[in-house]
Amino acid sequence: MATRKQRERMRQQRIAFDAEVEQNRRRKEVDEIFGNMTKAQLIQYAEDNNIEIDKKAKKEELLDAIKTKVMA
Repeated sequence: MATRKQRERMRQQRIAFDAEVEQNRRRKEVDEIFGNMTKAQLIQYAEDNNIEIDKKAKKEELLDAIKTKVMA
């Protein structure tokens, strides 16, 4: 039989695991949404959502900036 400390540790591990699973699900969802956008659409999204970007940046750099803001 597990002690109270062991049960609490297992509970904390389960919470951390669930949070990681949720974050991975969300990251995949964000990748699907923004990965299919054109550079112009990404720029427009950033402007509409007050995300500071360099309009001259490459699409991948725009994606990174937007994903970072969205995932925060």
